[in-house]
Amino acid sequence: MQRYPVSSPDALPLAQRDAYERIVSGRGKLPRPYATLLASPDVAEMVEKLSTKLWHGALPRQVLEAVFLSVASEQQCRYQWDNHAAKALETGISQECLDGIRKGLVPDQPPALSAALAFASEMQRTKRVQDSTFASVVSHFGEQGTAELCAFLALATTISFLLNVQRTDGDVASAVRP
Repeated sequence: MQRYPVSSPDALPLAQRDAYERIVSGRGKLPRPYATLLASPDVAEMVEKLSTKLWHGALPRQVLEAVFLSVASEQQCRYQWDNHAAKALETGISQECLDGIRKGLVPDQPPALSAALAFASEMQRTKRVQDSTFASVVSHFGEQGTAELCAFLALATTISFLLNVQRTDGDVASAVRP
């Protein structure tokens, strides 16, 4: 059973309906993770503001899509993967790179993308980054980009958790690395 089914906006309490309408007015639809967040309308709107800022911030779209997929793979969130793999390819990421990310690897890519993927991998697996990894990311993206990369990893992880709680992939027993 899927949790947090998407309700008709008319069936939502006023605060949830207002949040729904503001999110939809900016996106044209309610993204699936927000079905859970509408239970806390203020949080839904804060996450939406953070998401909008980071997706249009200091980091290149190619880096964002690769990192988003790295999180989807690590968190075993098939829905997140399926909704961003084609977008990643559109940014110029190769299928070979996607296959590596899907397997939990850090594929050999241009230096900036490799640095971001190494940073994401280390943070997800060890909850820390080595000085050399940090220095590499700062050299490619500056302090602002590095701060946004940290926040983006948190956002991508939040999205995967929201989707996994909803059981968008079906039974928990069938959830495998995408």
